Amino acid sequence: MVPNIPGFNILLVRLAMDLANTAYSGMRAFTGGTMMYNNSRSAKGQPVFYVYEKNSALWVCIRGSVSQADWETDFDYKESPHKFGNYSITCHGGFYKSAKFVYSKIKQLLYDYDGYIYITGHSYGASVSTIVSLMAMTDPNLAGKLDKIGGFCFAAAPSVNKIPSPYDKKICTFVYNNDIVPTISIPNSYNNFKPMIPKSKASKPFVVGIIQAAISIFNNQKQQFSKSLYKAIMAKVDPIVDDLITYSINQSYIKVSNLVGTVYALNNKNEKLEADLVPGTKYKLVSISATSMDDHHQSKYINALKHKTD
Repeated sequence: MVPNIPGFNILLVRLAMDLANTAYSGMRAFTGGTMMYNNSRSAKGQPVFYVYEKNSALWVCIRGSVSQADWETDFDYKESPHKFGNYSITCHGGFYKSAKFVYSKIKQLLYDYDGYIYITGHSYGASVSTIVSLMAMTDPNLAGKLDKIGGFCFAAAPSVNKIPSPYDKKICTFVYNNDIVPTISIPNSYNNFKPMIPKSKASKPFVVGIIQAAISIFNNQKQQFSKSLYKAIMAKVDPIVDDLITYSINQSYIKVSNLVGTVYALNNKNEKLEADLVPGTKYKLVSISATSMDDHHQSKYINALKHKTD
């Protein structure tokens, strides 16, 4: 199955990942094209992003988590429903606020552009890219350009509860090996810990202790990403535990749980990219393994895509 993204092939996917990676290095790292717009300072709900024209296409490149404000946005996960065209879609709160900010800055550029339009990002940037892609695809002012729009989301955390057809074939999410980030959600966390969380009888200090013990390995690893994730979780551990306990009683309480859209489970096998297609429901547990942190790094995605062909 080939996604319904204009010009979709492995070279385009590699370029999308390269640009998502470049967003971490700042405006001057973009070469061979024209910078159309940039937001180079992050705030809560306001990611760093770039609008860049390259190879006769307009790229919206959204940076992943670097600043404290980025991490606060990642864990601002209270859900709410929003209208996307004729659809009501439940969104992760922080990612929706970020997407709304990005879209408010770029929409006129999209309206005025006649070529292909791609939205890309890694990690936090990928989660926001999912929602920005939906905003563009359901914007009535871009109705005549739907065939020219595509979304590429690398290492995204779950951000929406669904992507309706036909948009689900126009937004691709890529997960490398045991990457932890695409598996992080309250429902997935509950699936990990539910044998230890009896319904309505769980002691909050007990659950806090379980979580702290489970993620303590992150704080002992060398990567800054691991330490930042540990600190972000522990900073929000009280509301996280409250939500886990509530979810254990009422599993309709939280709707954003798994990856949606067209999902690829990347690896280092030399094979066609389509061989990596999987259902998003494959990721029902938080990935806590020896490689779950390393597997999130951009370089892992870049290298895996070198092994793929059309």
